[in-house]
Amino acid sequence: MRSIAATVAMIPPSDRFPWEPASARRGQIAIEALRGMLMRRLNGDHGIHIQTLLAASGALAGFAAQNAALEQGQILSLRRDLVAPQSLLLHRTASGERFLFGSWVNAPLLAGYGHSAPLQRFLVGAGEAQGLARADMPDFRAIEARVSASVGQPEFGILAAPRAHRPAAQPRDLLKALWPQTRRIILAPMPLELTEEPALQEA
Repeated sequence: MRSIAATVAMIPPSDRFPWEPASARRGQIAIEALRGMLMRRLNGDHGIHIQTLLAASGALAGFAAQNAALEQGQILSLRRDLVAPQSLLLHRTASGERFLFGSWVNAPLLAGYGHSAPLQRFLVGAGEAQGLARADMPDFRAIEARVSASVGQPEFGILAAPRAHRPAAQPRDLLKALWPQTRRIILAPMPLELTEEPALQEA
């Protein structure tokens, strides 16, 4: 039987997840654990509300991107000559809330910021696999512009969804409820019966 690493090596690089091939099995275990956790936590009286599931997934991905950006900033703190303008910006509101944004946060999420495997690429690929035309996909640049313009405003973090499609909770509330367990899943050790692989990184 072909090993996971050998199988992954046959996949074109553009179709691989960022943690493959070095942590292919660890990544698959984490995906299954995250999927199970979300299905259990978000399962209500009428099953899984898809808009809430998508909001939760987006909130977790965005927060992981923020943590990755902070880690990158810590690594490069002594090499400011390598840090481009607007790499990482902090906005503090009058009430004391803090919001991070900038190109380092956007890189793992959106194409065009230099990341080898941004989330947007996987979303577009999944949409195309289901027969969705590019013209019918969301305008990611418009979404980015709206989010950037709303930082520090009351509408920041509130989904701009039609009234009939509102999630059961807003992204920040979902994040508070789901992130601790998500973090434990990301950092969980490999099962003892499997060969150790490099740890997953939030980026």
